[in-house]
Amino acid sequence: MSDDLTKTSTNTKTKEKRRAMKTQSSLFSSLIMLGAVMLQGVACSSGNGERHASTEQPIETTPDAGDGDASADDGSASATDPDAAPANTCTHSLCATGESLTASCDPCATTLCAADPYCCAAAWDATCVGEVASVCNQSCTAPPAAVDAGPTTCPHALCATGVALPSSCDACAAQLCAQDIYCCTAAWDATCVGEVSSICGQTCQ
Repeated sequence: MSDDLTKTSTNTKTKEKRRAMKTQSSLFSSLIMLGAVMLQGVACSSGNGERHASTEQPIETTPDAGDGDASADDGSASATDPDAAPANTCTHSLCATGESLTASCDPCATTLCAADPYCCAAAWDATCVGEVASVCNQSCTAPPAAVDAGPTTCPHALCATGVALPSSCDACAAQLCAQDIYCCTAAWDATCVGEVSSICGQTCQ
């Protein structure tokens, strides 16, 4: 009987000891797992911090819209006024004979060369100078006529278009036809009328 009690007591203690060991083992495992989780969390936090640090880019500042408007205003202020008359860039005066002029060098040259391409393709001769008055309605300041205008026997006025005039009918006709024979052999046209001013220095009203 006493042996049975001893065995029972021993078995009970053994079971309790095993339960205690299991509990300790379970607690120890839990502590290990908790420590691993904490370490993993620290590692993740560190990794995420590195990722965030690596993905952060410097913020670029964009220019203020007001600055752009100011630049645009400056540009518009410096732009040429579209209503302003274009500058004369011709190589010589419209009222002087010389080399051919570029049609774009002056508004009158543009109009004149459209009517008489010779002036912008070959030479700006006395005819072209005369057309400054007849085509562009601009007056050229010319020196006084070398020959005093005496009595005229021309069939029509020098300032009117018509038939060709004989060079002997008027001092201006003689001077003009010496430079533009067409006026005394073919017809006294608008070019010839213009040359009354540019060659003879007389003003046609």
